[in-house]
Amino acid sequence: MIANILTDLRYAARAVRSRRGFAAAVILTLALGIGLNVAIFSLTDRILLRPLPAPEPDDLVNLTDPGPKSVGMASFPLASTRPSDSGGAETVFSYPMFRDLEREQEPLVGIAAHRFFQANLSTGDQPRLATGVFVSGGYFPVLGLRPAIGRLLGPEDDRVDGVAESVVLSHAYWQSEFDGSAEVLGRTLNVNGVPLTIVGVAPKGFHGTAVTARPSVFVPITISFPSGGPSPFLSVLPNHQRRNEYWVHIFGRLKAGMGREQAAAALNPLYRAILNEVEAPLLTGVDEQQLDAFRTRSLVLEPGAAGQTRSEILDSARNSLELMLAVSGGVLLLCCANVAGLILLRTTTRSGEMAVRVSIGATRSRLASLLLVESLVLALPATLLSLPVASITLRAASRVPGIPEAGFDVGLSAAAAFAAIGIALASALIVGLVPIRGLARTEPARTLQSSGTRQTSAKGVARFRAGVAAAQVALSMALLALTFVFAQSLANIARVDLGADIDSVVMVSVSPPPTQLTTERHDVASKRHSPRFPA
Repeated sequence: MIANILTDLRYAARAVRSRRGFAAAVILTLALGIGLNVAIFSLTDRILLRPLPAPEPDDLVNLTDPGPKSVGMASFPLASTRPSDSGGAETVFSYPMFRDLEREQEPLVGIAAHRFFQANLSTGDQPRLATGVFVSGGYFPVLGLRPAIGRLLGPEDDRVDGVAESVVLSHAYWQSEFDGSAEVLGRTLNVNGVPLTIVGVAPKGFHGTAVTARPSVFVPITISFPSGGPSPFLSVLPNHQRRNEYWVHIFGRLKAGMGREQAAAALNPLYRAILNEVEAPLLTGVDEQQLDAFRTRSLVLEPGAAGQTRSEILDSARNSLELMLAVSGGVLLLCCANVAGLILLRTTTRSGEMAVRVSIGATRSRLASLLLVESLVLALPATLLSLPVASITLRAASRVPGIPEAGFDVGLSAAAAFAAIGIALASALIVGLVPIRGLARTEPARTLQSSGTRQTSAKGVARFRAGVAAAQVALSMALLALTFVFAQSLANIARVDLGADIDSVVMVSVSPPPTQLTTERHDVASKRHSPRFPA
């Protein structure tokens, strides 16, 4: 068998060299279809399917709390719910509630909290706008991650509220801003004006627990920033005191053998006790119905293997990806139909060759093996060429509305490469099986007597050829129709009257460090009340 396969490979290679135009057409067509599908598969895998790069991600759970939260509390008339891209109102908790749950985490190995925020980062005078993450001391231990260099934040880094001294860099930020130098450890990085010591770098490929942002730094959740104004209601996250300030997202890791429902049943008595004994007495100005709804809220543990991201963001991404998958699948079918048509056209010149092979003793299985090997020889170069096609398509797809811009790696992963090989093999089998039935059933005597080396009278082949042509026309028309509808939608959006002249209008974003902003405000306030600057 091995000798036969090697012989078929040598023959197929000579056939490809002798028919370079045919081989180039087949390879380019398959590369286009395979590359497009690999790119869309990569997006789908990264955004919707791939788990967090953590050990045993299926043991991770996200804590949610459906129910009313924006009800009055003592000293503050209305609670504040601050959802983020990591989750909606049902997924945010107050910082004191997180600490209460962290102290009593019996059914879980550990509980951790986090929150994305906008950060000004600088090692000198020039700040750089980036994304940061407030993380509790259990964040990295619960995930089970190891640092690229140095150490990660731990329980020793968030012992005192309002105090933070350490910061961990993301691997991408470390590479782009510090050239991957190990000498970065021990340097000072200003985060929103607060000097922190760089103690480590997160592992490569870890970008937080949400696909909607790419954090550059991880800072202790106990950090405190300037309030930004004299009003006590203008609080800046993080807020460590108020129980009616819902802003942290919480996740945990289940103990071995513990299910989500079982863990929730164990946590809810403690949770309701805190609601009824600590938080409910703080409520003011609420009716009995609101009070009962507040007291009876329950914890729900959701799967956390894929991290935390707001459902509406993932729903939008899912819709866009499903549309792109449908279009790319149509393109692949069209490419396979084109390749099948080319192979079928070429088979009309090989009936004589197959007749000679059969007359000298070739079996039907040997003919099938030869044709399949020839298809694989064409599919393998198409696979290699499909990878750069997929990379280009992936970069273009990152700009599609509805896809989280920072939600995926632009580079192709090993999973995408294996997907390309799988699609190539499937495509080779599909297009290689097209001529097998007709050629394997060749009658050598009739074919040789008629000397019809360029003829084929197989009605099945003729019908299949007509079917392939019809499929090509149908798929082409469908793709053209989708393209026209998409172009028309873009044209309609471009013609929408916004009620303003937007030509030559630009948007500018200014984000000074909070410490400088606060100082300038105080200076202006003092000038307004000075004799030289009467109110």
